[in-house]
Amino acid sequence: MATPSGSTAYSMSVGGSLIAPSVPCTIISPIAPLSLSFRPVVIPETSAICVQLPPSARSNARVSFDGKKRELVGAFKDSCHV
Repeated sequence: MATPSGSTAYSMSVGGSLIAPSVPCTIISPIAPLSLSFRPVVIPETSAICVQLPPSARSNARVSFDGKKRELVGAFKDSCHV
């Protein structure tokens, strides 16, 4: 997850969009998708985001915010709210 001014380079390196710093939004870009159907998404900065894995997930996941702050999401932590 990235803000336009905080992490454009990180987002672009994984195929994300280039967003002008003046655009009030958040960018969600998958780092290593298993399918080509996973695409970056640009949403309004006022949106509430909840990252959650299904109970059947076989491993944990990490969410990175502007390439700095990282949160663990998985079996022992139900969700990550942004």
